Amino acid sequence: MLNILTVYVVIIVVCIYGLYDMDWMSTQLYIQMIENIVIFLFLIWAGLWEQRRQEIEYLSHHKYEALRGSGGKFNAMQALDD
Repeated sequence: MLNILTVYVVIIVVCIYGLYDMDWMSTQLYIQMIENIVIFLFLIWAGLWEQRRQEIEYLSHHKYEALRGSGGKFNAMQALDD
């Protein structure tokens, strides 16, 4: 999340300001700024999607509740079989 706020959002804001300030389709830089906005929006989406998948799939303890041994302790060796 910190990377998204300190890098991706800053670059998007700079590109949007550049698009506002430059003439319409004046240079290759204008097209590059449009590409950067699209690419970084995709990177933000992919990063948030990956973070959500980690919370649901990889870091979830619901998946391994049946593998828990006595006393509620998690047996890592049984998780390897899954």
